[in-house]
Amino acid sequence: MSKAAYQRFFTSLPVPALVVDSLAFIQQANERASDLLDLSHEPSLQHKSMLLYLNPESRRRLQWCLAQRNHTGMHEMLDVQLNIDEGYVLPCNIHITRLDAELDVASYDGQMSLLVILDQSPVQAQRLSEERYRQQTQRLGEVIWASQSGVWEWEMSNPSLICNARWAEIQGYTLDELLPITMDDWVKLVHPDDQAAVLAIRTQLQHAQADTFDHKIRLTHKLGGWIWVQHRGRVIERDEDHKPERVAGALVDISNEMAQAHALEAAKLAAEEAQRINSEFMANLGHEIRTPLNSVLGLIELLENTPLQPQQKELLHEMHDSSALLRNTLNELLDNAKLEAGGVELEQTPIELRELLGSTMVLFTRHAKEAGIGLSARIAPDVPEAFLGDALRLQQVLNNLVSNAIKFTSVGRVDINITRLQQNIDGQVELMVEVQDTGIGIKPGDQPRLFTPFFQSDSSITRRFGGTGLGLSICKRLVTLMGGSLGVESTPGVGSRFWFTANFKLLDTQASSAPASKPSEWHVEEARSATQLPLLLDTHEQRKQLQTLAQALKKHDIKAIEITETLMRYQDQSKHSVLTTIKSKLDAYDFLGALDVLNAVSVETSAS
Repeated sequence: MSKAAYQRFFTSLPVPALVVDSLAFIQQANERASDLLDLSHEPSLQHKSMLLYLNPESRRRLQWCLAQRNHTGMHEMLDVQLNIDEGYVLPCNIHITRLDAELDVASYDGQMSLLVILDQSPVQAQRLSEERYRQQTQRLGEVIWASQSGVWEWEMSNPSLICNARWAEIQGYTLDELLPITMDDWVKLVHPDDQAAVLAIRTQLQHAQADTFDHKIRLTHKLGGWIWVQHRGRVIERDEDHKPERVAGALVDISNEMAQAHALEAAKLAAEEAQRINSEFMANLGHEIRTPLNSVLGLIELLENTPLQPQQKELLHEMHDSSALLRNTLNELLDNAKLEAGGVELEQTPIELRELLGSTMVLFTRHAKEAGIGLSARIAPDVPEAFLGDALRLQQVLNNLVSNAIKFTSVGRVDINITRLQQNIDGQVELMVEVQDTGIGIKPGDQPRLFTPFFQSDSSITRRFGGTGLGLSICKRLVTLMGGSLGVESTPGVGSRFWFTANFKLLDTQASSAPASKPSEWHVEEARSATQLPLLLDTHEQRKQLQTLAQALKKHDIKAIEITETLMRYQDQSKHSVLTTIKSKLDAYDFLGALDVLNAVSVETSAS
């Protein structure tokens, strides 16, 4: 090639081209190379090393290629990172060709080489895209494998299905045993009861009436029987007329989940049936027990109104109290069963609050007087006179709290206070009811569990005061049904404050404030002097033991100045002396009975 021909060839190259010497200094550059490397367009250049544009690895490779003086043909440097500018790297290939010496390029005596730079950005981008696609395909395959999904694809112009191996494994087959298989053939493997749904979905997809589907169907298994699968899919390709051309889907074996669901449903139905039977039994039992029990209470009340001796009146009184206690226990058990079954619905009838509270005070006045404690009740002036609600359930909660307060209070008083918390909002009023006593109090550790069914602080509570431990649990649920909450604040040895809130609907003609036509305050003063010591007689059996003890004390000249049903006090004998004397004069059985009573009650003694 002549020198002139070479120059024409060199300048007309459509890619960047350079001529370098054996040390990689640039001797000549065409226009594209000058633009790329920011060189002068003059044919003759100030010497600038090509090594400046390469990283260390590429420098060594270029220097090795240029040093091969005896080589012929071409060298090729692939995947070179050319440092064009600060922060910009061009991926390229560099082709190196030894030039003939007679060309006398740039009048340099050394060996010249032609470097042609081929931009690899599009190629590298394609290569990266292919690599990303390969990685994504690999990840997708791993996800499908991990999900244990059987994948299928259906080109709607071709009746055959394309499936993976898991698709066949779910049905107990190998892929070779099922393929080739058409959509119609696969539908025949579906349970007869589910085939109509599958065919309906296929029709909707073919007529572009649906894009996706997701349902549970049953498929026949190679070993016999049926398996449940979750069958999902969607249209993945449409033609120019928006008609579906390809559909893809997946199967997941959910036989275990369906078996568990069926077992849970069967257990639920069995539990509901057992609950229904239990509710019916409790209702029948309640009727069978309540009817004769109410008759007994009625007969006792009739007998109390006849001429009786004092001892007979006392016995009838004990019978009445025991029967009433039995009835209350039965009511609590039945209410708890109803609440457990969700069978309690609140009525919405007019409630006369002052009349309701007045009946509560009448009911508990005698109990407060017998216990020798004070009892008071107050309704705030802004509490409405009447509203809609369930009067029976409201009084049940109130009576339970007041009954507990009197039962656990031996000195002091019980106070009931009803206030209004919220102003009228959409015809609603929120009330707070507080019952505060000066009783034995509740341990802090027991307060969080106080509203749990059957919970009592300790077994001595049941022995001393009776009860099932259901009352407060029932109150909690009833208050919740009323849209309120129930809580307690208590200090052992000081007393307790039980409170609950409830929401009621005002009557349409309700005034904003309560009229004063009925009393809003009631008071029962404390009857016991401060020097008397209370004695709580828990059961009829303990009363009998106290009577035996009192007779023994009198018989053996052990002085007892006062023994009554609710008050006992020893004088002139220390507790130790009393026990020693009783033990020496009573047989073992009577002594143990007396000792049990003494240990269960508070006895004030003084040294003789």
